[in-house]
Amino acid sequence: MGERTIFYRAVEDPLGLLPDTIELTGEISGKVELTREDFEALAKVLNKQSIMSRIQRLREHAQLVFTADELHSLAIEKGAGSRDIDDDWELRARVAEAELAAMYFHAEGLPARTRSKTAKTAAAAKLVKDPKQTVKGEAFLLWQERHAGQHPKLRTNEQFALECMRRWPTLTSAKVICGWCTKWTRDAKSQRAS
Repeated sequence: MGERTIFYRAVEDPLGLLPDTIELTGEISGKVELTREDFEALAKVLNKQSIMSRIQRLREHAQLVFTADELHSLAIEKGAGSRDIDDDWELRARVAEAELAAMYFHAEGLPARTRSKTAKTAAAAKLVKDPKQTVKGEAFLLWQERHAGQHPKLRTNEQFALECMRRWPTLTSAKVICGWCTKWTRDAKSQRAS
């Protein structure tokens, strides 16, 4: 009669949030056949984590200790009714929701510098592709000429904005252009003061 040899190894979740899984491989010597269904059934048994062990894993996250305590109490309460708590859909759903929260907490725990650096890089790339930014530079040159007195007909920011929109049709908001003028005037005044 043949012999079954099964090799397995635990595969850990890199974030430590989900249950570890088991990878199985087999070796058959003799006439005994180890079918794929045998492997799948064994993997299912080995990979099944009880609700209580999933709740215990939630305690590793400081933000979820209170939630884990509530779930633990609920599991004990439901288990007192001699039901199999691992098959209780309400408890499983609440534990899954808490595990999802753990993933979010882990993501929020990433260094803020990494997230802000990524956001700044993305914003800079977006601005490079924006045709309005090129036109804004040309509008700034026109504003400098106006500020130097070379365009006497452009006395107000509104007149300047209308002229910019006439010259560069990609500019569509007079209010935004007036905001640019206000900022440029403020910057010019602060440069003269220093």
